[in-house]
Amino acid sequence: MALDGKILHRARERLAESRRGRELRFASRRDELYIKNPRLYELDREISLAFVNVAKALLRGGNLEEIEAENLRLQDERKAVLRKMGLAPDALDEVPNCPICGDRGYTSDGMCVCLNRLYKEEQSKELSKLLKLGTQTFKNFSLNYYSGKELAEMQRNFRMCKRFAEKFSEKPGNILMSGNPGLGKTHLSCAIARVVSDAGFSVVYETAIAFCVVFDKIKFQRLNQDDELLRDAERYASCDLLILDDLGTEMRTANTISAVYDIINTRLVSGLSTIVNTNLAPEEIGAEYSPQIASRLLGEYNVLEFAGSDMRSRIKQIG
Repeated sequence: MALDGKILHRARERLAESRRGRELRFASRRDELYIKNPRLYELDREISLAFVNVAKALLRGGNLEEIEAENLRLQDERKAVLRKMGLAPDALDEVPNCPICGDRGYTSDGMCVCLNRLYKEEQSKELSKLLKLGTQTFKNFSLNYYSGKELAEMQRNFRMCKRFAEKFSEKPGNILMSGNPGLGKTHLSCAIARVVSDAGFSVVYETAIAFCVVFDKIKFQRLNQDDELLRDAERYASCDLLILDDLGTEMRTANTISAVYDIINTRLVSGLSTIVNTNLAPEEIGAEYSPQIASRLLGEYNVLEFAGSDMRSRIKQIG
């Protein structure tokens, strides 16, 4: 299961911000108590110095027993001071937001649940920029606007997309959705993205136009190693599921055709799943792009053809 580096960076930033907020709140509370009782500040300073003295004693062969006894006396006095202030002995202990990892985000077993939760939230936000995740689901995908042969085809398309999403962990392969606008390709892609993302897999949704702009800029601009465009290109290549929408609407040049071929081929070789949506008919892909691209899309992908008239227009008429 691959993690999206761009999303992970945002999740880590949120974790760090949360940690900084907790540290500031603790420091403010500590300083407030120090002002109320300066002896508390003096005790904490002396206890800190006691630990330094222990380290020095270990190096120089000093009397550890005296140092430890003094430290215990200071600790007892500190508890007494806190108790007199009506506070528990651990009132000035800094408690992390996550008791599992101590707000580090990782444990010896890998990513902590706290960072994983933030990662999923950021993943959902990223997808929501382009996908209406609150409305476009399998549950509200309606087949009521289809009939006859179109209905049978759409029922098959719906079943295959739902199975693709539900069985994603079993590497279900790739999908090519072909057909005119307004027939449900984007809706089903969004539904798949939601299910796969909720299962913890990294999903990148991009329009073909935006995808090709990235690779045009990479070719014609001087970039540094940390440039966001290069990070985007890496995301396209390494995410668990890439959804490339509206293939055929971008301006096709030798560079963009090469970029489309490279991403399709790279992900096939890597065994990563891809969904490509296009308004082109299957037989038009080779003419518009290249025989190599057509061979991979038509030979290595499950081809779902969408037929009929624009559902959005029908829905408006009925509504």
